[in-house]
Amino acid sequence: EQQLALVTDEVARRALSVELDEVAGDFDARRFSIVVFGTGSAGKTSVINALLGRKAGATDPITGTTQEKEEHAYTIDGFGQGTLRLIDTPGLSEFGVAGAMREERARELATQADLLLFVVDQDLRDIEFKPLGELARLGKRSILILNKKDLYRPQDIDAVLNRLHERLRGKIDPDSIILCAAAPAPVTVRDTSGAHLEFPPADVDELAERLAGLLHSEGLSMLAENVLLRAKRVSDKAREVIHAARVEQARRIVSRFTWTTAGVMFVNPIPGLSVLAAAAINYQMITEIAKSFGVEIRIDSAKRMAKKLAQVMIKMGIVGVATEIVGKALKATIAGYIAGGAIEALAGAYLTRLAGEAFIEYFALDQNWGEGGMQGAIERKFKMQRQGEFIAEFVKEAAQRILSTKETKS
Repeated sequence: EQQLALVTDEVARRALSVELDEVAGDFDARRFSIVVFGTGSAGKTSVINALLGRKAGATDPITGTTQEKEEHAYTIDGFGQGTLRLIDTPGLSEFGVAGAMREERARELATQADLLLFVVDQDLRDIEFKPLGELARLGKRSILILNKKDLYRPQDIDAVLNRLHERLRGKIDPDSIILCAAAPAPVTVRDTSGAHLEFPPADVDELAERLAGLLHSEGLSMLAENVLLRAKRVSDKAREVIHAARVEQARRIVSRFTWTTAGVMFVNPIPGLSVLAAAAINYQMITEIAKSFGVEIRIDSAKRMAKKLAQVMIKMGIVGVATEIVGKALKATIAGYIAGGAIEALAGAYLTRLAGEAFIEYFALDQNWGEGGMQGAIERKFKMQRQGEFIAEFVKEAAQRILSTKETKS
């Protein structure tokens, strides 16, 4: 809630508030979410139908039958700690853009589960192992269901189970790797009337018993743990929104100082690289960037930081290189007009932008320059900002501003 109070974007704050209210509501009402997750062909909906003892969702050999979240009430004898919901999800690894979007939704639902039923019909493939590992790292409690056991020979079942236990060691409790046949294949039966197909009953007793045991013994603990996890995710999202807003505000500050510096230097050219560097790094810009990240710094501290950064730039030779780069670019952009401080003005603007971006990174990292200290931060930003595309756009904007300044000055 404290994080949400800092979100300035009204739409984002409302969306996050709704999500947080859902988390609190699920806990207060003791609503348990049991999410069924896996590839479209593994038999997720068949598992749900078998647990419910009725056809609650459509099934089809073709993947992609479940298009959206489908929720079903579930009951366990003697369970009085709350209400249970079995939630069917779209399958993993479906084709096309729409399939990828449905998979993303399925993953989101899986992260919200109090208990996850991960359905497979063979040894784990990469498209299954990776998301299962990610969910396990989140602390998500899971039951792995090896469905369609009726299609395997006994020796093959043992081989697949051994492989699953080996690969999932430390991720899923061995007692939570369960065999089932949610929709057994029909068998041909011959009697006095001839041959006909019979459909064996679903075999999900072991799964139902494991589910009941877990929920009776650990249900409230799982619900509470998941509430904490979901609330943390909302907080993380809020922090990302806050960070993005702060970076955007800081970049507006840098842009303002960039072109103010250019205008001042164009009207009053400044000779000498050391003076140019010092003039380009405005301590007032540093204090305003800091403030956008909720940090208050003293003027004398900002001045020392500006001076040190200018010295680092001079030592690295960036000031001279910047002047050369923008000079060449400016000549190509403004044919026949490079005198009167235009190069120095643009170099000053370029250095201001470079310094500003470095300080944005510094305050975004909680006043940490990152790898390589201040010089490392400058090197990273300089590498990004000397790219041809960046220089072309920068000079194009600068040319318009400089020519506008020239006309005003005239």
